[in-house]
Amino acid sequence: MAQALASAQDAALPHLEVDALQNLGSIALRQGDYGKGKGYYTQALSVAREIKNRPAEVRALNGLKLIASLQG
Repeated sequence: MAQALASAQDAALPHLEVDALQNLGSIALRQGDYGKGKGYYTQALSVAREIKNRPAEVRALNGLKLIASLQG
């Protein structure tokens, strides 16, 4: 997945970059690494906002919300 992120960034494909960041955030979340997950979701949110991809913004915000609720 990290390779997919690097490829998307190298090829300047922000829609794929957002997908890769969100997938990495989801993986980190499942592994209990909330700090790493938060970082990936925050990056995904930033890119989604830059390219005005509202559905991706919502997914990133939902990921951040889930992490916040799990952390208490």
